[in-house]
Parts: sequence; C-alpha cells; structure tokens
Amino acid sequence: MVSLWSTTNLLTIARSNREFFQSGCASLGGKLVSIHTAIDNNAIAKYATGQGNSEAICIGLTCYKDNDPANCLWADQLGNASRYNNFQPGYPQFNNGSSVYMTPSTGKWVSGNCDNLLNAICETDMIGECSYKFGDNCYYPLAVPFHHYEELNICEQMCSGSLVSIHSPEENEYIRGLFIDPSITSINIGAMLSRENYWSDGTTWDYENFNHSSIHDGRCYSMSINDGKWNSINCSSFPAPTICKWKASSECRKTCTEPIYREKTGYIYSPGYYYYFTKYRGISPCYYVLHVPSDSAVIWFRSLNLDSKSSIELYSDTGNSTPIAVITQGNQNYYYNTPLTSPSQLIKLVYNQCESNCDLSAFYGWKAQFGTNYGAKCGEILYTTGVISSQNYPNNYPNNYGCSYYFQNAGEK
Repeated sequence: MVSLWSTTNLLTIARSNREFFQSGCASLGGKLVSIHTAIDNNAIAKYATGQGNSEAICIGLTCYKDNDPANCLWADQLGNASRYNNFQPGYPQFNNGSSVYMTPSTGKWVSGNCDNLLNAICETDMIGECSYKFGDNCYYPLAVPFHHYEELNICEQMCSGSLVSIHSPEENEYIRGLFIDPSITSINIGAMLSRENYWSDGTTWDYENFNHSSIHDGRCYSMSINDGKWNSINCSSFPAPTICKWKASSECRKTCTEPIYREKTGYIYSPGYYYYFTKYRGISPCYYVLHVPSDSAVIWFRSLNLDSKSSIELYSDTGNSTPIAVITQGNQNYYYNTPLTSPSQLIKLVYNQCESNCDLSAFYGWKAQFGTNYGAKCGEILYTTGVISSQNYPNNYPNNYGCSYYFQNAGEK
C-alpha cells in the first residue's frame, strides 16, 4: 500500500480500497472528495496527474439509480450530482457498482466498485485554503458572479486576500486556465485606474496584457478567458466571476473561531457564502462586530435565506443587552432589504447556525452591507437616503485623487 497523505495537503492520494479511504480520510478530519463545479473537477484531475497518477480515482459520490445524477449523493452531504456532474455518456450505471471514479486524463466519471484496489483523493475541511497554488501565492476562483466592489470585500475575508494581481505572462495563463466552464467568458481582476494603472493589493505594476482595441469604459478591468487579454470595464457593471489571491505563507484565520471586526462601511457574509456550494462546518454561533466612525450604524441584508434552525441576533453594544432585532426563517422576508439602524455607532451580529440534522436540499446563507445613516464619503457606501461629499470635505479635496461614487437601489429605478 502506498500512502501519499500529508496533514498539510488538502487533496491527497492513497492506494487501497473504499473502506480504508473512508476511515483514513476520517482520521484526517475529512472524507472522500466531493466535486461541485467544473473548476474543482479540473483542479482535482490536474492534481492527480501531477502526482504521476494515471489510474482511476475514487471520489466521494455514491449512486443508487441508473442514468439519474439526482440519485447520486455526495460524501460532504451537500446534496446530489444533478446540478453539476461530469459523467461519461450513459452513466451512472448502478449495476456496475454504486461507487464513482474519475479518469484523471479526461476528468470524466464512470460507475464502478471502489472496493477494488484504486487510488482516491481525500478532502479535509480545509479544502479551498490553498487548493490552487502558483509560485508563492494561493488562488481561489469565485465562479459565482459578484460586483467588483463586493469581490474586494469577499477576498479580504479569505485569508486577508485581494482581487488577483498578475505579474507575468505565465501567471496570466495560469489564472485563465482555472476557468474551463464555457459559460464563463470573462473574470474581474484587481487592476484599477486612477491617474495611472495600479493593483488593488498594492503590489508593483510590472506586467500588463491590455486589449488595446477595446473601448475604455471605466476604472476597473476584466480578463477575457478566450485570449487572456484585459479589457476596461465600469466598476459597477454586470457582476462577473473572479479570483482571490494571497501569499501562501499567510496564516489564514478560520472564520468564526474568533469575532470578526469591521470598520466604516462594507460587506459581511455568512461563513461559506462566497464558496457557493460549501456548507460551513465549524463553530456556532459566529460573531461580527461592526463599528462606524460617527452617527448611527446601519445594516442592510442584501441576501437573506435562513433555514428553520438558524437565526440572526442584532445588538447595539458588545454586551448581552436586549437585541434590537432577531431574524428567523419565519420573519426574514420582513428584514430583507430593509435598513436596520442601531441607536449607537456599533452593531454586534450573532449568527446562530444549524449544527445537526440540517436541511441540505438548498443553499442557505446571507450577505449584508453596513455603514452609517449620515451619508457617504469617498470609499464608503450609501445605504439609505443621504448625501455624498468629496474627500476631505468641507476642506479642499487632495490633488491627483480619483474617487468613484456608486448609487445602488433595491428597486427598479
């Protein structure tokens, strides 16, 4: 038996049978790998090939009916394979075995019997922290479209990362290759324009790959997946996928092991929200402390879908006072897109999430904006009726300083 398991690897390979896979993965705090997107499937196939493995790979999918992915269940208990699968035509075939394995050279899945000696990929709960590595950096593709300003906040919550910066033709090609879903034609990147081009993560501008035939349309940039060229876009244009990037040496704070603090304005998300298919597995409740510099703090739930065993409590201080609101599945429609104002400059949000016998048939989570009710300055977000002002107002604004203002409404106009 050959084992390549390592406690530092997120995806690991061993040669044995299914019973050993399950017990061995469990000993690492994980399970046989589950695959919910084409990006993950491509990365896992590449990982297996990179380990010098060309034989079949047992994955964490079990099927109970012929030709029906909806009757194939994932080991991570996040539903069935109807939303995404990569079966060979004519599969699954229950008569061939309830297990499913992948051929690394093609990434295709077929039915079989993992009780035979095969290789397997084990996934720990840490998958996603550095699943994609190039040089000294980690990358995480966000296949779900978000607006550019949302992605800045999402990436910051992922190991204090940033929207991807690109510093060589090789890195540009690596990033382009992470997206193989034909429906994804472009992604947002961290390149921005003020008086000159710069990267939002503050790294040196030492490489560029502009499409010079495109129309200059704004202060942000996207990459075409077709040819890797960069195009100017309006920062508030249609949402698009992106990639978050951070140093591999960074020590990632595990969401919810300690309170999350945020200042001024921005977004916060339920754990796992930005991973799309990933159900949060960790400590509950989760604490968020939001503080604004003056006036009263305001929070606005832009996305809100709680299961029957979860709730959100909002407080105006960090103590155990009476909550200003308690949100449940029963009253969440009332609080959706409704600004909630704290009598103080602080909001403490306590997210109590379902921990056992949870409903896994749908995606549950929330996204919230926070800020103040006095208006917005440069770099802040206006949530309710208010005013906007230039940088340093009422004093003179600084020289050579660019500032964009975005107006967003939950209604039609």
